[in-house]
Amino acid sequence: MFPPVPPEPRRRPVVLSLHGDHRTDDWYWMRERDDPATLAHLEAENAYADAVLEPTNARRDCIFEEIASHIQETDESAPVPDGPWEYYSRTVEELQYAIQCRRPRGGGPETVLLDQNVEAQDEDYFALGGFAISPDDATLAYAIDTNGDELHTLRFRVTATGADLADVIDGITYGLAWADDCRTCFYVRPDDAMRAYQVWRHELGAPADRDVVVFEEDDERFNIDIDRTRSGRYVVIDTSSKMTTETWCIPTASPADAPQVVLPREAGHEYSVEHHVDADHDRFLIVTNADGATNFKLVAAPVGDASREQWVELIAHRADVRLEGVDAFREHLLITERSDALDRVCTMAVATGVVRDFTFPDPVYTSWVGANEEYDTTTVRIGYTSLVAPSTDFDVDLGTPELTMRAVKTQPVPGYDASKYVSARVWVTVADGANVPVSIVHRRDTPIDGTAPGLVYGLSLIHI
Repeated sequence: MFPPVPPEPRRRPVVLSLHGDHRTDDWYWMRERDDPATLAHLEAENAYADAVLEPTNARRDCIFEEIASHIQETDESAPVPDGPWEYYSRTVEELQYAIQCRRPRGGGPETVLLDQNVEAQDEDYFALGGFAISPDDATLAYAIDTNGDELHTLRFRVTATGADLADVIDGITYGLAWADDCRTCFYVRPDDAMRAYQVWRHELGAPADRDVVVFEEDDERFNIDIDRTRSGRYVVIDTSSKMTTETWCIPTASPADAPQVVLPREAGHEYSVEHHVDADHDRFLIVTNADGATNFKLVAAPVGDASREQWVELIAHRADVRLEGVDAFREHLLITERSDALDRVCTMAVATGVVRDFTFPDPVYTSWVGANEEYDTTTVRIGYTSLVAPSTDFDVDLGTPELTMRAVKTQPVPGYDASKYVSARVWVTVADGANVPVSIVHRRDTPIDGTAPGLVYGLSLIHI
């Protein structure tokens, strides 16, 4: 039997000219995805791949079944409280997509907000690209992509009835944020290169062609992202390149106001902004690499004037700890850091500035700030996982001296018994004198005297 022969597409030379330079592209015709010739070639490529891989089918199916046996298909995420409701998603065995739901806080009848399986049933492709509930919990803004080009269609759904409003906006990308009036929604459009570069404002009930551009990023090195602060006071527009950032804000109480810059961009200055407000403060918390803070530092500045002269340092730059971000609540801040090759979260009390660490049982782990919709709360959601512990959502009471932690949800892994495994960390001094962390995981009954076989997995960094 002869081996499969790869298909050879026909050459169709096209001369492309730009800035006086001319080049010939024999395969330019393949950009036309609906051309019958393009489709025929893709089908031939798929048939060739199937033929080449046919001897591995049994092994592939075996691996798939092994992986699938450790996945609980019917499951539900940890509920996230927000006002009178708690929001969650769930999956159902043999259904491909998640179902977004809510119920009264503390329990009660479920309301299905968006069943992605229903939305996708008549589509060859489906992806949810945006999901944002209005501040009054009455309207869902959701964006879907039905052809894989990451251009989404934005729609609005009445949460009480499940009926969609007449408002439909095509050609948007990721990023949604509501204003306080619960009628104004901000969204983002991409340019021809799929770079997010414009923020638009839509008012429910108004034709989409009356939407207004409120911000445009003309520098092709920068991409836009938008969000609503947890405090609820601002819509934040972040525009960033690889090494430079700039943030603008729009008051959610005045959505027609022009955005105001927090700190004008400076080449090489990276910063992120969080809003914090209480009886004594109305300020921006800024994680910045200014003034040589290569690992970043945390400063605070008044909302009306965030210039460097107004900065008050809350966390100084540290050579051995990288400050990744800050999440603000009325009485506490959650600080995300990276140190000793561990991602971790700690908390700072606003009133005293006292920083406390969370403690976890494993020596090698990752922790992160989970979904937290409420601002005026002392109970926060954080996540945790390790080499031996499945992902777990914890609710932490920051108002108690011992940081009381309650496991809300642990990812189920059928067939896995965490008690049978042990993780450890050792530090190895390498040839140049540097200390390298090595994480070890093994069955509890496996000898670690060098007689058991092991798999070494590492990351090599090459400096050029």
